[in-house]
Amino acid sequence: MRKHKTITISLPSEMVDYLDEKITQINRETFEETNRSKYIRLLIKKDISCSEKIANKGKEAYHIDGDSKEIGYYNSLLELGGYKR
Repeated sequence: MRKHKTITISLPSEMVDYLDEKITQINRETFEETNRSKYIRLLIKKDISCSEKIANKGKEAYHIDGDSKEIGYYNSLLELGGYKR
């Protein structure tokens, strides 16, 4: 049986608005309804999978799929909240 732990994080309002916008976009494009918690878990899983690839290959640069402008915006929101990626 898997153990689950609940964590509480504090996000700046700009990040919440950004997440809500992305979730609305996902819900329009797919048949499956998602919410903030599901989307945050998806981002964490994506981040973990990228980190594992780096750990396995060693010298490969950190890479995230997607539009670099969007990722830059996402990173700037994290920095606003005092988070470092």
